[in-house]
Amino acid sequence: MKKYFIYAASALALASCSSDDFLGDNPGNEQNASSAINFGGETGKTTRANNTGKDAATTLGNKFVVFGYKTTGSTTSTVYDHYNIAWKGTDNKTESNTAGWDYVGVEKNSLATSTEQTIKYWDYSAGQYDFIAFSFGDRTQGTGDDDVKASKVTTTPSYTLTGKTANLAKCFIADRITAKNKATEKANKQYSYGSAINFAFRSLATNVTMGIYETIPGYSVKDVKFYTKADDNNPAETPTLYAASATIPADDAKGTMTVTFGSNTETAVDFNEAKVTWKVAEGSNNSSTIAFSALSTVGKEKSEKTGTDFIGRDITNASKPTDFKVVLPGTTVGDLTLKVDYTLESIDGSGEEIKVKGATAVVPEIYTKWQPNFAYTYIFKITDKTNGSTGTGTDPAGLYPITFDAVVTETGDGIQQTITTVNDPAITTYAKGTLNNEYKKNANIYVSVQNQALTLTPTANCALYTVTATDMNISEASVANCLVNGKKDATNNTWTIADGTKKLVVTVATGLSIVDKIDANDTPDGKEITGNFAKFTPTTATSYVFEFTAADGKTKHYKVIKVVE
Repeated sequence: MKKYFIYAASALALASCSSDDFLGDNPGNEQNASSAINFGGETGKTTRANNTGKDAATTLGNKFVVFGYKTTGSTTSTVYDHYNIAWKGTDNKTESNTAGWDYVGVEKNSLATSTEQTIKYWDYSAGQYDFIAFSFGDRTQGTGDDDVKASKVTTTPSYTLTGKTANLAKCFIADRITAKNKATEKANKQYSYGSAINFAFRSLATNVTMGIYETIPGYSVKDVKFYTKADDNNPAETPTLYAASATIPADDAKGTMTVTFGSNTETAVDFNEAKVTWKVAEGSNNSSTIAFSALSTVGKEKSEKTGTDFIGRDITNASKPTDFKVVLPGTTVGDLTLKVDYTLESIDGSGEEIKVKGATAVVPEIYTKWQPNFAYTYIFKITDKTNGSTGTGTDPAGLYPITFDAVVTETGDGIQQTITTVNDPAITTYAKGTLNNEYKKNANIYVSVQNQALTLTPTANCALYTVTATDMNISEASVANCLVNGKKDATNNTWTIADGTKKLVVTVATGLSIVDKIDANDTPDGKEITGNFAKFTPTTATSYVFEFTAADGKTKHYKVIKVVE
């Protein structure tokens, strides 16, 4: 999993140096033997590895910018007027450099109105300090066509970074840090005066990739062609996801990223959190597509005759590009659609082929709200149910029908996984868990149906089952067949299809409820997602099946949910 993640972190430490002098600005300051403010390379404890010290300096282009201000009563005054913080190394320690970073005497930033950069000390009479930091990385700060332009930070606070998307993607931002005298400390959020205060920088960019695998019995899948829009007449080999309109910052676009910050209440979920919004520049354009490099392929499963380059056959060897696509967050992307043509080839050596056209899957908008420094992987699964057509004209769609699973993973402290079927309407399942094992038992699983309200009372339009099989394939198609043609038991809770040693059993499951949000504890970033969801918590490692009944009361749609230990 780690290879899916991007990490960009450094630290901004406000430490104290030895001094017996009283250095406050106002009478009544607490005398403290350590009062010089220093910037260091330490980071707080995190769940992922972070770059520190020299490695962090290299990542940040050996420099970053700090704007800091203190508040005393109702008066706010600037302490660090867009100071350039430069990496000098730990061999060059001074009073203002205890961990490799220094600012005294460093050439001032063009944003600053102060005439020079001088040493700063803690003022214990101040109610609090707030610090904002950002880095241009290896990009150049300026107003040229290939530079990144920054606005002055305000005490609101907010600032902007303007430039080409490729250059903005190389920049780094950090959450606001608050310091108070004897404060309750929160790593990378709030510290006490005299404590080491750490800014953890993260990339302004978002990384996105995709993958496909198939589970169709008796066939392998090859020759996948991708659409760039719903009415595309010439699908091509380039793997592509598309939005309904031009909402995706394009490779060659130019625009402005505005950085603001969350609540200043320390108990708030978004306390001091850096947030971004994107606006494309006038005369420049966003894109409606994300195009990826060629997908990896696998060889024959058995006796395929006419091809060797097939897509993967399970989630652990899904066909993927060799790298991520770098995009910018901060815009409402909306739904992302995968629409493909592909060819089935029988594995029995006959060379038989079936061509499927226009199979479509939609990743809902709630899972395309990209965040800086996150890596999202959308994985689509082709099964023996499809909304693609194998014929022309009035021929029905289907292998009835193919489903696509869309899996989203990200670089936060948790893993976000969603699975979207290609039905009409699409069914999406979500659980906080690992990618390759799909869903785990005892985890809350949420189900949503695109543009449909789920209900259990007064009239139910959804249900939950478990399914087991002996020498039979468990799929949406086989479950649907069992529920229609299987033999019911006396309680009408179990359906069975059996043929010799082959057996499939579908049983009504309990524990399904309807909720209006995904709980904050079940999301990687600790923020609830509102909506209409069915919810259940599997206690057994087995296959579950979610059933949705359309408004006509007859048409059924199914989603198989694999649960492991």
